[in-house]
Amino acid sequence: MPIIKKQDLSKEAAAPGLETCLLVSAGQGSQSLHIEEVTVAPNARIPRSINPHTEVAVIVQEGRLDVLLGRERITIGPGDTLLAPAGTAHGFLNRYE
Repeated sequence: MPIIKKQDLSKEAAAPGLETCLLVSAGQGSQSLHIEEVTVAPNARIPRSINPHTEVAVIVQEGRLDVLLGRERITIGPGDTLLAPAGTAHGFLNRYE
């Protein structure tokens, strides 16, 4: 069982305004779990997507995000967790500072 130390991981620019740090993946030996930390800059977005076979959980550490979950639009903030069921469209926008 590997111990993954965040200090040993690197951050990457995934798209304009998005920075990711891959915490758990097949590269660390995971069979089916994928965890990444994503920083969303003000006015940046994560485009709407659908994961047909997997759920997606998002935990907000700080700031706020506008979320599209299915046909619902909501705002989530620090400590909130969003669960997008498999097959549900989801996308994110940071309209905040």
